[in-house]
Amino acid sequence: MRVHLSGATHRTSQACAHTPWAVAWIVKTVLSVSVLGATIGETLADARPVPASELANRGDTGANFLARYDLTKAIDHHRRNSLDLSPQFSDGLWFYRAIATISGPISATVEAIRAPIPNHKNGSIPEFQPTANTFACLDSASDVVNVRGTHKAKYTTANASKRAFDARSATFLVEKARHGAIASRGDPSDSGMCWAGGYVYSSKPWDASWADHKDLDGPTRNSSVFNNASYEMTLTGMHFFNVHDGPRSNNADNWTVQHVWGEYIRDDCIENDHLSSGRVSDSLFDGCYTGISTRSSGSADGRGHVVTIERVLLRLQPMPYPYKWRSKGGTIDENGNSYNGLGIPYGHGKFFKYQERNKEMNNHFVLKDSVFAASFGNIRRSNFNLPHPDLIDQCEGVTVAWLADSPFRGGGNIAAVQSKFPACITILEGQEARAFWRQKVIDWHRRHPDVGGERKPTNPGEVVFPQKF
Repeated sequence: MRVHLSGATHRTSQACAHTPWAVAWIVKTVLSVSVLGATIGETLADARPVPASELANRGDTGANFLARYDLTKAIDHHRRNSLDLSPQFSDGLWFYRAIATISGPISATVEAIRAPIPNHKNGSIPEFQPTANTFACLDSASDVVNVRGTHKAKYTTANASKRAFDARSATFLVEKARHGAIASRGDPSDSGMCWAGGYVYSSKPWDASWADHKDLDGPTRNSSVFNNASYEMTLTGMHFFNVHDGPRSNNADNWTVQHVWGEYIRDDCIENDHLSSGRVSDSLFDGCYTGISTRSSGSADGRGHVVTIERVLLRLQPMPYPYKWRSKGGTIDENGNSYNGLGIPYGHGKFFKYQERNKEMNNHFVLKDSVFAASFGNIRRSNFNLPHPDLIDQCEGVTVAWLADSPFRGGGNIAAVQSKFPACITILEGQEARAFWRQKVIDWHRRHPDVGGERKPTNPGEVVFPQKF
């Protein structure tokens, strides 16, 4: 497929204005597009199978992406005689790569190379369905409490059965809140509540240590985004960044975490150390020290309690000065090499942290249509794990996205899970994994324009290490 663009009069425009995270490019040329004499959409539809839902649910197709996104940048750099952009795009079925050549100040040619992504299961890659309404619980609540403004102290909910809290315009700075920036503690008569929206963050520097965020003797001791001790409570549509723990269940029962976006989480993205039943669905955790924690430090008993992980995107991210880094080892430097004592050590924990010695006391798990991503092989192999196969009741559509170019070494129990559930796990490596992860993140943000709002990333799915801010 060859795309040719020719220029006309000069003007300034903003590309992708409908996409919340798009960068505004200054385009110096009005572009006309032709693809072998046909429209881009027609050519793309003729060139490959198009799911029936695609044209209705997507604002872009692969060719449109190439013409509008990559060539816009090419024209903007038109003074160079040639430019190898090597842009990448995946629409869930195909992986695109383009090479743009600038032949003059107002002309560019792109050759788009299209290749199928390896099959996920049964010959296709599952597509996540569009989110109907992230904040639907606000419409079905018995009453709604509006939470607004900036909060620097702990916010504690006033509970009532099926009450909802609308925090879409609220911000919470983890500064003077121990255990949870937001806390809810209720009894069975207060069941069915919902917390909707809100942005939770800390002002601690990017290179603060794990111990700094744990802050055992300080004002943010063992902090979390939300400390939930209520029955059948739902957390939906939250965004949180640079915090110690994400949502935490604390003797809660039948909790739900859905449509949330977490970034740079310095310990557990989800903490369920009291081992209650719960569900995490359609959520993006783009940078976790540890993924899902169900390891009790007390006498909690998880038998009979199931945690469901469904349509979740979770990426482990090496963090500065990890837990007990001096004695535990398994750390890397900023180049991804084994740490040699110079500079900052980086490391992360496991995808799943659970009690491995007395595994019969743990939660059981249902894993469905989820992606677990990681990048660095010099961190200990056992961290790239899944729950013990005896603890998994159902497993389908799980992808391990190994974002590094080196072969995936994996944790010891992934092979055991594959043995129990032969059709469950797909492992992608290198460029295929990066393209797959990037498109899944793009898709998540596209379906959740109201989560994070103006804080959407410029390049969703791009992995930056070390992450400095």
